Amino acid sequence: VTQGTRVVRVRTPQAAELRDVLTASGHTAELREADMVVALGVTTEEVGLAAAGRGVVIYEMTAEHSSLEDTYFQLTSTTRGNSR
Repeated sequence: VTQGTRVVRVRTPQAAELRDVLTASGHTAELREADMVVALGVTTEEVGLAAAGRGVVIYEMTAEHSSLEDTYFQLTSTTRGNSR
């Protein structure tokens, strides 16, 4: 059994700011669309607290659990968004 990775998808009008807050906190986060951030290895509680601390509005937040293989493909696939 492989260890999975927590994945949190967040829809926000302040996606770039949320990505910056999460990466500054040591989390892996990337833009997937203009209003979508995907954060790896983080809980919804951690994302919510980071967003609240900076006044970032969240429209939607979804927690998922990915396998190590799924996470690898997410990080190495070509997406429309920019990664940092």
